[in-house]
Amino acid sequence: MAAGLTTLMAPEQKESALQRWRTWMVQAYTQYGTRPAAQLADITSWLVFISLLAIVLEGVPGLAETYGSWFLFAETVVVLLFAIDYAANIILAKDRRAYLLGPWGIIDLLAIVPFFLTFARIVGDAGAARTLLALRALRVLRVLKLAKIAEEAAGEQGTGLAVEQHSVWRDMLLGLIVTCAVLALAEAIGSGHGHQVYWLAIGGGFSFSIAARRWCLRHNLSALSVLLILASLMAGAATAVLVDKDGDPSRANITALLTLAVVVVSGIWVEGRDGSL
Repeated sequence: MAAGLTTLMAPEQKESALQRWRTWMVQAYTQYGTRPAAQLADITSWLVFISLLAIVLEGVPGLAETYGSWFLFAETVVVLLFAIDYAANIILAKDRRAYLLGPWGIIDLLAIVPFFLTFARIVGDAGAARTLLALRALRVLRVLKLAKIAEEAAGEQGTGLAVEQHSVWRDMLLGLIVTCAVLALAEAIGSGHGHQVYWLAIGGGFSFSIAARRWCLRHNLSALSVLLILASLMAGAATAVLVDKDGDPSRANITALLTLAVVVVSGIWVEGRDGSL
């Protein structure tokens, strides 16, 4: 009898789960200040990061040869989820034509088109290399999906729907995305200078420093945020010295200049805006 009751209740439970899923989708795509919308933004950010990181690591010969199939698998999963996102935007859009022909619809489309063009041999062998570079550059445009998230979040300010978006992990992820976007663009246009893993580590350090400083200011720890600025300068200078001793003065100089530029710009943006500097 218990088994019979379970069988009778199963369709109702499935319907309830389906209803919850529909509610989540509607809120995620039409009510941008809700928690489902924040969760969708996090998922999108991670997909953009994974995609850009794959582009960067594909430029490392040893990794490309060893893990090429994994890079392809990651790209396939990312494109599949972006395609689902594109379809959901079309279905739930208030004005489908405006979305399809508008900037965000075009950006969402560009997030998935390069993958299919890569496998469609639309050009001869003579132009294959140039075509692959162009397609890699188009993949970098996925970072523009974050601009869409930012605009949607800004549009909900003051509406009472906004969900707290700030955290160390979100801030650090944004910094890593920017780092990967710069490196991926350099790879895509064929002007990468190698040492991708090194620059990823440098970018990760910068991202952590900025995220930690923003956390300090949100918790009224201005003095600690300033100390982190000094620590960032010292760490960058020490890294530049070690690289120079390792026999790569060019990379050492770029590291030192980049450290100074990032600290100054981020200081104006983070501590300067808060009044700590």
